[in-house]
Amino acid sequence: METAQGNISPFHRRWNEVFSKRGANTALRYGVFLVAVYLLAFSIALARTAQLGTSPIAAIPNVCSYVFPPITIGQFQILMNLLMVLGQIALNRSFRRPVEFFQMFMAIALGMLVDLNVFLLQGLPIGGYLGAWAWTFLSIVLLALGVSLELLASAIMMPGEGIVLSIATVSGKPFHNCKVAFDVSCIVVAAAIALAGLGGLVGVREGTVATAILTGPIVRGINHVLRPLQSWIPEKPE
Repeated sequence: METAQGNISPFHRRWNEVFSKRGANTALRYGVFLVAVYLLAFSIALARTAQLGTSPIAAIPNVCSYVFPPITIGQFQILMNLLMVLGQIALNRSFRRPVEFFQMFMAIALGMLVDLNVFLLQGLPIGGYLGAWAWTFLSIVLLALGVSLELLASAIMMPGEGIVLSIATVSGKPFHNCKVAFDVSCIVVAAAIALAGLGGLVGVREGTVATAILTGPIVRGINHVLRPLQSWIPEKPE
């Protein structure tokens, strides 16, 4: 299907006409965003099931769910995400946009979806250490796909990215540097909680490090693959 300007199909042209309108455009973007949120939740649940460690931002909730049962990883994820939204409000010194309210809603939805998928993945055959790595790598790819779709939707940021953006804005440091520092801090705190509460690195392991290293490059690769989809999401109306 040709998508170049002036050489698109009638269906594509009609699609853009419909979704160039404010309400439809917003619905389309948030629809893509919700798919991204589900992929993020599923990737966390899959990594949890593989037992080699989750993404850095989910490491603290994952470890805490082992240290403080019966509170679940999803419930701790909700708490951590809500704290990150409050952190944004504190750094921005106000509710500057309604987006913080929606982030709170998404924080709850993400945690609930994580717990749902952990339940659905019960009994998943792991297949030993190599099998655990295979599932962990799949979780990294799904995490990267979720991040790419979140960027493609350009609706709002999840609390994890939002707090990093607020830190970068207030500190004047590059976003990438703040993101790396934030992820490392999450890993260090999660490891400290695991060592203090469980006597070992339970819930934060080599898979956590692999996720931190591989997610960025995979996101860039997926962004390249998904580039044609950008023409199906018209620019936001003025």
